[in-house]
Amino acid sequence: LVEFCSEDGLADTSKLTLTEKVRREFFTELDIRNEDADVRNPDIKSHESIVKKRLFFNAAEREQMGRLSSLLRDENFKEVQGRLAEQGLRKGVNILLYGPPGTGKTESCLQLARETGRDIFIVDVSKLRSKWHGDSEKNVSNVFRTYHDLVRRSERAPILLFNEADAILGVRMANPEHSCDKSNNSIQNIILQNMETLDGILIATTNLETSLDPAFERRFLFKIRLSVPDEGTRSEIWKEMLPGLSTDDARILAREYPLSGGQTENVCRKAAISYIIEGKKAGMTELTKYCDEETLGEKPVGKRRIGFEYPGR
Repeated sequence: LVEFCSEDGLADTSKLTLTEKVRREFFTELDIRNEDADVRNPDIKSHESIVKKRLFFNAAEREQMGRLSSLLRDENFKEVQGRLAEQGLRKGVNILLYGPPGTGKTESCLQLARETGRDIFIVDVSKLRSKWHGDSEKNVSNVFRTYHDLVRRSERAPILLFNEADAILGVRMANPEHSCDKSNNSIQNIILQNMETLDGILIATTNLETSLDPAFERRFLFKIRLSVPDEGTRSEIWKEMLPGLSTDDARILAREYPLSGGQTENVCRKAAISYIIEGKKAGMTELTKYCDEETLGEKPVGKRRIGFEYPGR
């Protein structure tokens, strides 16, 4: 009849609240708001607050992400859900974005939310676990109950994002003996069950797709790999982040250093910090030094070493 309250999707063992079942069965005529779905919840990010950012994808990824963005536009999504329901198929859409760190998985989720006008409920996976027996499972259940309430009350279904979900998507233990392993299995089973009955949009991101449990793999309708950008795309990223960089220099850096978008951004931030502190714009000598630091001293792909200045912005 009652359960622990939750704050930001986590169990608060000092407070009790009516269960969702009691609310539905005994208070059907009352519009009782689930406090878990309070719009002040810091984990719920308004699509209007997301800053527009240009993303760079390789050709195949660009096509997949474009198709996904089209699906999540409200008019398309509602029509698809209606057609799926008519055919007796599941209406929820589960999406997996995977690939190396720094390839834009999290930012892609944010930009999808902004483009499609959907708020995004971001789950901090590290906060789901509790030292108290059974609370971790309740925390996960609370997340889905909160999301269910958000979908029910929203004109446009928000996105539920499990960011960096490696810890909860791994292969389940066949015969767990330790309590922590049993808890992990229970958490995963709760997520799997809710993915089956989801009436909305769930996105999970991971760097460790090779350890993905087969049961999760089957439940993700879309599985999109975001790879390290190819040379042409890397050149575009350099030009976007350093507008004063010549086209030739951008191509040289793209050829010599196969950096991810996140790594390239780190290099550009170092250049900006250097300019702020020292008043000198970074030339190719400095940029290659920053690139070497970003790759932890690994030798560049090409053999050509470069050390001339590029024109200022």
